[in-house]
Amino acid sequence: MHLKSFLFFIAVVSSTLTVQAQSAAVRYFIPIHFNLGATLANISSSGTPRINQKIGTAVSLSSGLMIRVKDRAGLALEGGVNYQDYTFTLVSPIAATEYSLGKYDFKAAIRPFVIFPLKNNPHSKLALNFTTGLQFHHAASMAEPKSFFFVNANVPNTTTPFIAPEIGLVKTGRRMHIDIGVTYMYNFSNVDLLTIKLNSGKSEATATTNLNYLGLVLRFSPEVWRNRTVKPKIIKPERRKESRSKPEIVRSENEQNTTVEAKLKADRQQVKLDLKQEKLIVEVWDNSNIDGDSISVYFNGEPILLSHGLTAQKERIELTLKLGENTLLVEALNEGSISPNTAAFMLRNGRQKYPVNTITSKRQNERIILNYTP
Repeated sequence: MHLKSFLFFIAVVSSTLTVQAQSAAVRYFIPIHFNLGATLANISSSGTPRINQKIGTAVSLSSGLMIRVKDRAGLALEGGVNYQDYTFTLVSPIAATEYSLGKYDFKAAIRPFVIFPLKNNPHSKLALNFTTGLQFHHAASMAEPKSFFFVNANVPNTTTPFIAPEIGLVKTGRRMHIDIGVTYMYNFSNVDLLTIKLNSGKSEATATTNLNYLGLVLRFSPEVWRNRTVKPKIIKPERRKESRSKPEIVRSENEQNTTVEAKLKADRQQVKLDLKQEKLIVEVWDNSNIDGDSISVYFNGEPILLSHGLTAQKERIELTLKLGENTLLVEALNEGSISPNTAAFMLRNGRQKYPVNTITSKRQNERIILNYTP
């Protein structure tokens, strides 16, 4: 029953993300997934001296294929191996005796996730992952003397579904997706997945566990391919032609108090937007070939982004609009290795989103008119 529910869940999630991917920018990664956690078994001990237990180690290593859609959500299919060890001690007046037993098992999992931007940290984002899958346990038993113990251990032959919710931070670089977070792995099982019986002559103990653990997650996911042919559907804002002008722009040089007059350029046909909210979020990135384009951006004549090299990573800026007409001017500092200089902007005003693609050159600026009327 668990297996049928798990397969149905995989089918639903996969079909949902496939539909989204058909109309969105899709990036593909190979995740190298590492978990490190702490384990404890349920132990009951009798006799003197008592048999105690120490905190053990849980290690998980997996890899597979990860798909990220619009830098907001995604899905990973992974397979890997788990290892857990359990350590027991017997303290007597003569000496202390310690014994450790480890267990390996294999897993296959699906990991849907969603990403949320952080206002105070534009370079990192909050990520919620929900891993679910199957663990494969092979029957094994052991009955032999170890040090001062006689050990009897048993593992059933079974396959168990598991869940591993995770919360953490994600950093999306130019061609890398890095996660760090906290996870809890829980196995759904009607039987103990590991039973350990220890006998020292005068003392005995029984430890049982379902292999659950709390752990840290570290995941490096290099990008292997990006679908550049699929474009999101956008509503083009109203454009109107205006007479060419030669604006005088003042910008900071080398982040010092010295200012220089920018080169006088003609403005490209303007984009005009009517906005209703005072706060405006501006995101800028290069959604085409990353060829070394650099731009400066001015808001109402004041520099807000200087000598910025465009990459696939979005640069986020928050602005406050004044009543009436506001101006956002984009100046190309170079044209990269492929002319002209192209930049993608996403203007967020309340719940409204306005995508704008600018095309600038050494001879031409791009001006965006923002008319704020609450």
